[in-house]
Amino acid sequence: MDDMAMVDAADGAATGEEAPLLLDDLGTRLTDFYALRKTSSDDADNVLDQLGANDQVDREIVLELAAPKPLWRPDRFMEAHTLMVRSLEVLDRNGTRNPPVPNVGPLKPVLRYLIEIAAKFIVRSHVRTIADSVDRLYARREANCTEHYDEQRRMLRRARVDMGRVMPGFKRNPLAIPGVLLGGAFLSTILSVIQDTIGLFGGSGIARVIATALVFLIAVLAAFVILRGAAVAHRRIDMTTDQPVAALYDVIGRCGEPPNDQSGTFALIALLLMALAVLIIPIGAAITISL
Repeated sequence: MDDMAMVDAADGAATGEEAPLLLDDLGTRLTDFYALRKTSSDDADNVLDQLGANDQVDREIVLELAAPKPLWRPDRFMEAHTLMVRSLEVLDRNGTRNPPVPNVGPLKPVLRYLIEIAAKFIVRSHVRTIADSVDRLYARREANCTEHYDEQRRMLRRARVDMGRVMPGFKRNPLAIPGVLLGGAFLSTILSVIQDTIGLFGGSGIARVIATALVFLIAVLAAFVILRGAAVAHRRIDMTTDQPVAALYDVIGRCGEPPNDQSGTFALIALLLMALAVLIIPIGAAITISL
């Protein structure tokens, strides 16, 4: 409490009057802004200035803070909730099933398996992220229901209980095996093959050329697998969960944007691997010539 507020409180106590509460003042400002946001731009901006809002993000923050209802469209909330849960179920079951792969003869099953692993990591991570975000949002909106919104509180509690029941199934290991074990085994195998190749040719120039070619092919294969897996995951996420989750957030109202999937990040990793593969050839040639 600042000095002026302390003086006002002391004066109120001395005169027997109830001192004004900061809660009342803040509530009045938020209510005024919410009422004026569409009718009087100047008055709304004046209230924003009083609240310390300076830019568009600040305005959105105040608008979210001032929104009086826990649910914007309570009449459509359960419908949106059930559709969102169904979309997570469908994505979890079909998001990585039988991804399209190029016809590379006997290597096609191996390539499909590797692409499924990459897509599975992205899909399962996204399902878990959405489930966590929605569950937290339900809990927070339930907690800020006043006595005027008991029916909305009951709906939010029911939806939160639903999410609690299905969350364990949506939180499985994205790869179904320990990622550290997979990465260690993969890298160990690659290094072993390269070392055996160099040893087979006695460390000659031919061995270095073959080792460089192996590293190049492995980097290109990894980049292709990650890029194709990210593309498959993103397309199926877009088909199943993006619109139902966005519809749920729209029905709840004033709750930000739904989380995005990680396909863009993995596509960037694939491009970096491809760039690394391009650099491997001149580096390997330079090493071979220098030795």
